[in-house]
Amino acid sequence: MIRTSRFTSCLAGVLLALLPMTAFAEPPTAEDIAAVEHMFGFDQLMTILLDRTYISPKEYGPLDETQLACVKNEAMPVFHAKVDDLFAQLFANREIVAEWVRFAGTGGGGKFLDFLRQGVVAKASDLPAPTDAELDAYLDKGEWAEVDAFLHTPAGSAVVGGMSKLQTFDSPETVAALKLEVKQRCAIKFGDNSTH
Repeated sequence: MIRTSRFTSCLAGVLLALLPMTAFAEPPTAEDIAAVEHMFGFDQLMTILLDRTYISPKEYGPLDETQLACVKNEAMPVFHAKVDDLFAQLFANREIVAEWVRFAGTGGGGKFLDFLRQGVVAKASDLPAPTDAELDAYLDKGEWAEVDAFLHTPAGSAVVGGMSKLQTFDSPETVAALKLEVKQRCAIKFGDNSTH
């Protein structure tokens, strides 16, 4: 999950701080969305999910070149588009993206986002996620103050309010939906229960 108890506590009351961003702000570009997906580790998550779900599993054996090409070129872009759409909703305009990029460049922000990326990659890889104690040791008081202050800004709270949606992209339901997408587009069989 993209959260820890310390992370949750520092967000207490964040939604009360929500303020509207400028109505005329430009929507994020494709490059903006790619940047924030990298910021949260979702570029790595999608690569790992592709490998674990379609390339490496033993339930049906390795894919041949034609099947693998179909997964990469036809099925996965559908998944990528859904992830892109979610991030475009979270980062509703370029002003929000710019504020998060600035935050990532600070000492506390950079380390905080690095910790979140580690958690995303670990969970996607079925490895132990970083612990609360490791997070506490990773950031000092000054860095935590930077993180807390940013998460209470309009740009910070606007994204945090929808963060729970990011936790669905390596869920069993998501994997089942991806397998169904592949089955329909690429005629790959995953076993009797793959579409349930």
